[in-house]
Amino acid sequence: MNRIKKYIKNNKYFKLCIKNSTYLVIPGWGTNNQPTNVPTDLRLAMMNITNFVLGFVAIIATLMVIYGGVLYLTSLGNEEAADNAKRTIAHAITGLFIVGLAYAAVIVITSVILV
Repeated sequence: MNRIKKYIKNNKYFKLCIKNSTYLVIPGWGTNNQPTNVPTDLRLAMMNITNFVLGFVAIIATLMVIYGGVLYLTSLGNEEAADNAKRTIAHAITGLFIVGLAYAAVIVITSVILV
């Protein structure tokens, strides 16, 4: 606790905030002690959650395509390893396609139903 007090006491940013205003404003937080840029609309909340989840899944699928390519390159003529690599690439591309369809479905649902 003493460390925190010492940091606040010696920090120029906090001194500037306290000197120039009656309350302390932390960047990224509003004046009502509420976080800024938080959607209050259901449509915006759904889009934010969807963008996060589908973006994460798309990154994983892209990494799986790269992994399948590495497996294919290192199969060295082994038919079983090459087939395994081809299946990995095919499943990852199918996953990317499903992610694209899910994103399109969410956009249609939020724009048509939640107008």
